[in-house]
Amino acid sequence: MLIQCKDAAAWMVRLQDEQLPMTTRLVLRFHLLLCDRCRAFNQQMITLKRGVEAWREHID
Repeated sequence: MLIQCKDAAAWMVRLQDEQLPMTTRLVLRFHLLLCDRCRAFNQQMITLKRGVEAWREHID
């Protein structure tokens, strides 16, 4: 199953707050193997999440 980048981006955003079904995660991983732009966006999302977590620890 191939998905569009806009769907992949929406799933990556959702992954920041919730666990997606295994089949969805597998489809997303396959898309990330094929799409450089989405891989870059995913890395940005990971960096952003780590930054927010570090900030939360710092202010507590």
